[in-house]
Order: sequence, then C-alpha cells, then structure tokens
Amino acid sequence: MANEYPIGTEGKPWGTKEITLWLNQQSIKRRYADEVLVTIDSLRDDFELVQYGNLPYDQNRYPLYVAKTKNWQAIRQPCWLLGACTDMKLAVSKEP
Repeated sequence: MANEYPIGTEGKPWGTKEITLWLNQQSIKRRYADEVLVTIDSLRDDFELVQYGNLPYDQNRYPLYVAKTKNWQAIRQPCWLLGACTDMKLAVSKEP
C-alpha cells in the first residue's frame, strides 16, 4: 500500500523537517481562550486556580491551570480531572 500521507515516510518517526511542514499546514480551528479559559475562569468562586505551565507550542496562548479546592482537607481522598483536546478522564486516588 502506498504512503498516502503527504508528510514523512511510513514507519519512520518525524524529524524537525516533517514537524515544521505539518505545523505550517495547520490553522486555528477553535479558540482556546473562548472554549477553555472562559470555562476555567468560571470556577474561580469555588476553586483556587493556579497556573502551573503552558503548552510548549504557543506559551502565551495556551496556559495550563490546576483547580484546587479552597477548603482542602487532607483526610479526604483526592481526585484528578485530566483534560485533553479530545477527552476528559477522572482519576480517584486509592491512597488516603
């Protein structure tokens, strides 16, 4: 079967050249500020929001936050909500 994708060679990891070609073909399809940051900001009344980093692609455009409970109780079981562009996952710790 012939390689139908225009960038790279099948079975070979992309290098800097392929990554640059791919990035140059991309366009913004959704607005992170409108779809993500607005939702995160709506949590401010109930959670302490702390920026812990940025996506390495465009650090000014894509800040990353953690939402911490304002009334932290160490005896309660922690949980993590991990988000990505395509899905969300909830993980609950088994340790107290």
